[in-house]
Amino acid sequence: SSGARVALPGGRLERLPELLGGLYRPDHIEALGAEQIRHFWASFANLDLQSSTGPAKNWTSQELMVLTQTRRRCVAATAPFPLVLRLLEDNWLEAGREEEEALLSAASQALDERKGREEPRASGAELLRKARDAAAAAKASEQWNVLLAVQHLIGRPPNESAPAWQEMQQELHRRREKVMLQAKTFLLISSLLDAA
Repeated sequence: SSGARVALPGGRLERLPELLGGLYRPDHIEALGAEQIRHFWASFANLDLQSSTGPAKNWTSQELMVLTQTRRRCVAATAPFPLVLRLLEDNWLEAGREEEEALLSAASQALDERKGREEPRASGAELLRKARDAAAAAKASEQWNVLLAVQHLIGRPPNESAPAWQEMQQELHRRREKVMLQAKTFLLISSLLDAA
């Protein structure tokens, strides 16, 4: 979260829904876009709830209703994260595997065809290197597609552009780890809110 903490106007908890924006109907989360979910969590993270929710507070029925609705909205805003984790765990590992196997198989077959001919060994090593490079590129491309699918679900992080090709592998793994940590955190939040 960035920026200054936002206090509830007049210290009134009833104003909480307007500060959070977006998720007015928690039963219709599937209609929300990724940017609304990202905006909701950014707004929530910037709220200063401690100034208006002291430990010895006696809650009115309206305040309890607002808190219950906010809890439901928070749970609803975690809805995409199980799918995000599945994409980043299962699909990530499978990304580019078929292409890699096909490219390496084709290179191996081409080497087998060359065995009877009088061609330099270096060209065989070069062929394998090119096949491995192509397989790595195919894998990076598929993993990038997984990250794009995740962004479609939870929004694109601000100020994060596409990486340069030379930095692609490192950047893919950095971004994956960052989003996985966020997804696991939001799933924990969801579990805690469900138990409340």
